[in-house]
Amino acid sequence: MNAVIKDQAEIYPLLDFTFPGLEGLSPEAMKTHLELYAGYVKEANAICAALADAGSFSGVIEAVHARESLSRRLAFELSGVRLHELFFEQLNPANAARNPQHANFMNCLTRSFGGFNNWVEDVKVVGKTRGPGWVATYQDGDTGRLNNLWIDLHHLAVPAGQQLVFVLDLWEHAYWDDYGAKGRPKYIADVLRQCDWAVVEQRMANAR
Repeated sequence: MNAVIKDQAEIYPLLDFTFPGLEGLSPEAMKTHLELYAGYVKEANAICAALADAGSFSGVIEAVHARESLSRRLAFELSGVRLHELFFEQLNPANAARNPQHANFMNCLTRSFGGFNNWVEDVKVVGKTRGPGWVATYQDGDTGRLNNLWIDLHHLAVPAGQQLVFVLDLWEHAYWDDYGAKGRPKYIADVLRQCDWAVVEQRMANAR
């Protein structure tokens, strides 16, 4: 996976991702996925531009309601931007390994789940959650514990005080074209098989 900044003119730049050697997930499906990501970037920047004049939202109740709506929309769009960037960044078959050898990640997995394989199985279980959303592995900033949680849509049930270290996109567009309506399990297995665990290790180091 390679990512470069494609457009620096906006607050949230559009990154250009490539996925050489990716198996199971077709170029056509990833192209669609990247187009959807670009839409989240565009909307996030548009909302930020609309929010530039904070004074225009004060006083009049209709304006306050409009500000509330933009706040909710920004949470959705911006989470869509960041979660996709995290997901794309992980996909790197050239650097993937069946079992990660990175000390901090492995030690935390052992303490939190009893090991890598148990964590994988838990990701798969959480991945059976009905509806569009994400499986996310968070590290608790106080305890260091890793937790697998479900994010509805992009932004609901994101806990405070946690650092995202791994994400798995389970919106229908992520797997439907290549794997079909019942293809989540195979899609999840293919993604996990092609993750660069050094990226996860670096996220944990950055959090510290």
